[in-house]
Amino acid sequence: MCGIAGIINLNGQPVEEKEIGLMCQAIAHRGPDDQGIWIKGPVGLGNRRLSIIDLSSAGNQPIHNEDKTVWITFNGEIYNFKDLRKNLVKKGHKFYSQTDTEAIVHLWEEYGPNCVKFLRGQFAFGLWDDKKKILFLARDRLGQKPLKYYLTDKEIIFASELKAILKVKGVKKELDPIAVDHFFSLEAVPAPLTGFVNIKKLPAASYLVVKKGQATIKRYWKFKFLPKHKLGLDELNQEVVRRLTEAVELRLVADVPVGAFLSGGVDSSSIVALMKKLGHKNLNTFSVGFEEKEFSELKYARMAAKKFGTSHHEILLRPDSFSWLEKLAYHYEEPYGDPSALPTYLVSKLAAKKLKVVLNGDGGDDIFAGYQRYQKFGAINLISRLLPNWSRRLAKNLMPPTLADLLSQPGFGEYAAAYLGLTSPVNFKKQLYSKEFYMRIDPLSGQKLILKQKLPGLTPLDNVLLADLNIYLSQVLLPKVDIASMAHGLEVRSPFLDHILVNFVNQIPSELKLRRGVGKYIFKKAVEGLVPDEIINRPKMGFGFPLGSWLRNQWQDGVKDVLLNEKALSRQYLNQEVVKQMIEKPLEGEHYDRRLWRVLMFELWLKSYFGRK
Repeated sequence: MCGIAGIINLNGQPVEEKEIGLMCQAIAHRGPDDQGIWIKGPVGLGNRRLSIIDLSSAGNQPIHNEDKTVWITFNGEIYNFKDLRKNLVKKGHKFYSQTDTEAIVHLWEEYGPNCVKFLRGQFAFGLWDDKKKILFLARDRLGQKPLKYYLTDKEIIFASELKAILKVKGVKKELDPIAVDHFFSLEAVPAPLTGFVNIKKLPAASYLVVKKGQATIKRYWKFKFLPKHKLGLDELNQEVVRRLTEAVELRLVADVPVGAFLSGGVDSSSIVALMKKLGHKNLNTFSVGFEEKEFSELKYARMAAKKFGTSHHEILLRPDSFSWLEKLAYHYEEPYGDPSALPTYLVSKLAAKKLKVVLNGDGGDDIFAGYQRYQKFGAINLISRLLPNWSRRLAKNLMPPTLADLLSQPGFGEYAAAYLGLTSPVNFKKQLYSKEFYMRIDPLSGQKLILKQKLPGLTPLDNVLLADLNIYLSQVLLPKVDIASMAHGLEVRSPFLDHILVNFVNQIPSELKLRRGVGKYIFKKAVEGLVPDEIINRPKMGFGFPLGSWLRNQWQDGVKDVLLNEKALSRQYLNQEVVKQMIEKPLEGEHYDRRLWRVLMFELWLKSYFGRK
């Protein structure tokens, strides 16, 4: 893992080494082991290295091909690089390092933009072909590694994090109201937006080519839900375990020790079980818990750690962590509203004291339908289908006209009505926003984004899973983990997000994922005997903390100081009376707690990036 940066001056002006150096320093936390810079005239590439494969100086970046006409700055891990290397050597390519990165420059020589189709892993990189004068930026299929860029007719600037882009002179900071509105709907800013006008992020599974001053973006991979597998349940169970085992084994390749996050849920416990089954010794595991036992999963994490004989480490998140929030907003650099970023940040800090690499269970809920909201959706969808036609028409008549039009699209069905009702709070935004700000946005932005994900021929549940893979997983969950871990120079690998495994699971019939109200039905069956039954059958818990209680009690004075201050920057965007009511007369419920959290993190983001120095 690393931090990448680069500048290509399209007007031919030479790149200044100082500017690349400043960009690298802004993301030094992503790669504390080494800094590398390569400059040739109007092109400059920079890299901050976290040494994991080939710890020698030969692995320092940027890395080049044989005649130094192709250069790359790379962030991520390519798990099949050894096989790629063998094939490239047979074709006559010569390597000077043992890194996975070097394979990419030779793949580019052979296949051009199609090189990304050979890569199995998580990645974001910038590649410069000096012969063809082409800049090639690419991002992995699921969106595990970030890539942000600033493009004008004079230059393109790119980096792992936009805080590096902001170090370049001439880059203007301007708030993007459309991005902020998406944040209040979805808890994060979806690609290609970032929260800043003119700074974009490359969408997952996409690449960007800049040639002769023209930029082109293309998507190179998609989720596949059809055709469905026709295997029997026992065969499917065996294949799920076989493929997950392969994904875990690939992610154990490293020249440094590898540990694991262990929440005590079935996903992370399965990963740890397979690591031990594959012969991984001296395994360190890491958990975060809370003094409030109804939120803490430490009991189950300890159970799994004991079962698999790991060296287990824990950290408790307490209310005094309020002081971390401003630093959290700075690291996330875009408006970001998932409260679990805080425990993720702290458990990453704990793990980074011991290791450089951990595996986690992210993605299991997303591909096997494990979230509790899927169970709610299933119930709502069933009730909707049982309702008479007149009641459906009445429900649509009560909706805003624009939303009713969206819901009447052919084949849309009750899935959208149910699912959209569980996500984006249109009425809340109308109350919260100032009149001026509300006039600058589309109140149905979140609904329209979700609607775009739907594909014909899929079951309602598969369409919900597809929407969450493209929106929740890619835009909310994965940035959360990347930023929290890389803030401490820690690499996180997610076996459930192996793209081959993901599409295999997508093609499992949806009724085997959510069955009789039980989420992840087939996965729980598949890991019976591998993971203790008490963990498999335990109630689902989100990765949260006592947010509502802390906001209403221990944190209330701090929240008031931040949001009700006369100098609060959010005053020009939000209705202060509504914000005050949210703090002093809060409504009970997780949705209301998370809304106040979003308001708080929005203000801290504004303070970090638009406040006076």
